[in-house]
Amino acid sequence: MMRRPVILVYFAWITGCFSPTGSGSSSETSSDATTSDSSGTLAASSSDTGATSSTSSTSSTTTHDTSMMSTPELSTGQTCGDGELDDGEECDDFGTEAGDGCSPLCTKEYRRVFVTETRISGAIGGIAGADAFCQSAADDAGLTGVFRAWLSTVDYSPAEYFIQSDVPYVLVDDSLVAINWQDLVTDNLAAPILLTEHGNSPPPPNAHPCIPPDTIVVWTNTLATGGVAYPDKACSDWAEGAQGEGHVGRAEAVQSSWTQNCLVPCSTMAPLYCFEQ
Repeated sequence: MMRRPVILVYFAWITGCFSPTGSGSSSETSSDATTSDSSGTLAASSSDTGATSSTSSTSSTTTHDTSMMSTPELSTGQTCGDGELDDGEECDDFGTEAGDGCSPLCTKEYRRVFVTETRISGAIGGIAGADAFCQSAADDAGLTGVFRAWLSTVDYSPAEYFIQSDVPYVLVDDSLVAINWQDLVTDNLAAPILLTEHGNSPPPPNAHPCIPPDTIVVWTNTLATGGVAYPDKACSDWAEGAQGEGHVGRAEAVQSSWTQNCLVPCSTMAPLYCFEQ
């Protein structure tokens, strides 16, 4: 009869050791609370508004998102603004500012067009030679991008091989030529292509049979639609500068004659139209 109270006291002591309100559990709760308070105090001291740790976390996330917007990621995983022309990019100028010709997503905002300052006979070196002629002129003037000659042969034309732009074509002084490709090939030009790669007027023309005689003729053999004008009027596919005839446009014009005007001897010295791709 005397041992029963002892058993009850022993059982009560064991129960107290596993109680959620015992000294071990209470110590962990206190530690967590201290950590939370410390974190909250640090967050509040670094915030200009005295916001809680939760608000500070949200602010940090917003700052990160804004930073990512300044260097957009392309679908290919490459970074726009790194100066490298990666897959899926039309341009990359080391920046992501709008209005400088290369958009924040590394797409063209406009495409440059010019008439070459230097003239050449019909022996241009084919389409490849003409494209190289345009690219060299653009590079010399500090114009970035890929440039091709507005020129056609029996099996090549801008309508088939040019990038058909959704953005405006402009001269080197930013004057509008056409709103986009569709506008370029279906309507009058907004301005004649009468500025060179350096922004100058082209030099006076050499003698030619076109009327008026002071017309600045430009090698084209290309219709206003971008297609081939004549299969046999391209100075033997721009390889022959002594014999035959080549089709030219008129640089001063905004109607279809800007590209389809008359025929001249292949020995004529004339410039090229160059379009950024």
